Amino acid sequence: MTGYYGVSLMLQLFRVFSLLSIFSGCAGDHLLWTRFTENDFPARVNSIVTHLGNLLDSQNTLQYGQLTVAYNNEKPLASYQCPPDTYCKISISDLKCVHSIHGSTECEMRLYQNGICKLALTKRNESFQIRCPYDVTLEPKNVPIKNISVTQ
Repeated sequence: MTGYYGVSLMLQLFRVFSLLSIFSGCAGDHLLWTRFTENDFPARVNSIVTHLGNLLDSQNTLQYGQLTVAYNNEKPLASYQCPPDTYCKISISDLKCVHSIHGSTECEMRLYQNGICKLALTKRNESFQIRCPYDVTLEPKNVPIKNISVTQ
């Protein structure tokens, strides 16, 4: 691998491995939110922190490609589901996703215990994989949650 073609091939391989590491999720990373159990839910979300230190809270947004994710009117609600024979999941709902061309829509983050995470555009029935956040902070359980309908 010498000369221009060797360097070009090495750059292409580097790009492929870089993209694979970005899109492979975060199964190998330590995810602090995996410490939660169903006893911690339902709860309002104070903030979501990415591996790069970016923060989603009432003053800050996150960018996923062309989508900007923000809090809707209130702090988002996190719920926990653990169906038999599959991975447990934390759903963070009441988020707003804004696209510069397609406008604004409701969305939610789905954080699976196996290290796969998705951003779901709920009204459009679409979802795509994102890198899992590093941490999620919840409001203390003694803070009352208004307007929640819990189904069993």
